[in-house]
Amino acid sequence: MLSAETVHLIKRLEIVTARIIKDQLAGQYHSVFRGRGMDFDEVQPYALGDDVRFVDWNVSARTGSLHVKKFVEERELTVLIAVDVSPSMEYGTWFARKQQVAAQIAMAIALTATQNKDRVGLVIFDDQVRRYIPPKKGRGHALSIVSALLTFERDSAAGPAVAATPKPAWWRAFWPVRSKALPQRRTTNIGAALQFVSRICRRRAVVFMLSDFDAPDFERDLRITAQRHDLVPLVVRDATEAGFPDIGGVLVLRDLETGAEVVHDPGLRGDGMRLAAEEAHAQTAQLFRRMRLDVANIIIGGPTGQLENLEQEQLAYIRPLIDLFRRRSRRH
Repeated sequence: MLSAETVHLIKRLEIVTARIIKDQLAGQYHSVFRGRGMDFDEVQPYALGDDVRFVDWNVSARTGSLHVKKFVEERELTVLIAVDVSPSMEYGTWFARKQQVAAQIAMAIALTATQNKDRVGLVIFDDQVRRYIPPKKGRGHALSIVSALLTFERDSAAGPAVAATPKPAWWRAFWPVRSKALPQRRTTNIGAALQFVSRICRRRAVVFMLSDFDAPDFERDLRITAQRHDLVPLVVRDATEAGFPDIGGVLVLRDLETGAEVVHDPGLRGDGMRLAAEEAHAQTAQLFRRMRLDVANIIIGGPTGQLENLEQEQLAYIRPLIDLFRRRSRRH
């Protein structure tokens, strides 16, 4: 049962997002993500300008006048939204948590796909797939996807604990580590989510993956999924993950996934955290470029923190998606 606060938030987000979709997103989506082909619709009398390749000679001979076959686009697509809910996605400054922003972007994608009469489904994952909602049509189904994300709560007692895996991002550059005896916690397993998508989607689908992609060893699964489906990574990060401003002192930080506590001094020259973050993010971006994937980078904080209302906030988070669609539209 959804709380009154969650219902109110979903309604507000739907109103705001629907306006943005109508004005800026829907047309781009329709032109970029096309159907699987053309289906025969009907036979009509030939008119000036019709393609003679589509003349139906059997009907033309029977009726004594030229008739042509008319086709319509098979519009229906299967759209799958895979959302990372690992502990690292719970991170956020006072603007928003990454998981909240991912839910807002998922709403925009789900409602846009629904308007285009596409089937949309959801995969929620961290170190393993936590929930799967099969693709269906309809506004109600799209809103159920968003409510599932907004109300998702990780059951810490469910499933076996997993050992902390090496992080490819800036946490490895922190100094010094205060606690080497780390508790076993859930981490991010991009590969497991991609393998699940490959198993459940036998036909080609459009797969939007929302994550910070701070996870090791997912290149092989990324490559396999990208060969079978139209894979679109949407990278959600907070501006402070690339380095904190100098506050005139040191910070004690804890990795949300491994539990490691570290001391960081933003005022030091050659800030190791910032440099390591930039390197890790550059490696991920290089991987996406090498595989020729279309990517949108959603950064929380910075200019986004100055926004005055929900519509401006939602547009700021969706704009990278709009820009991605425009880039694809110019290319195709």
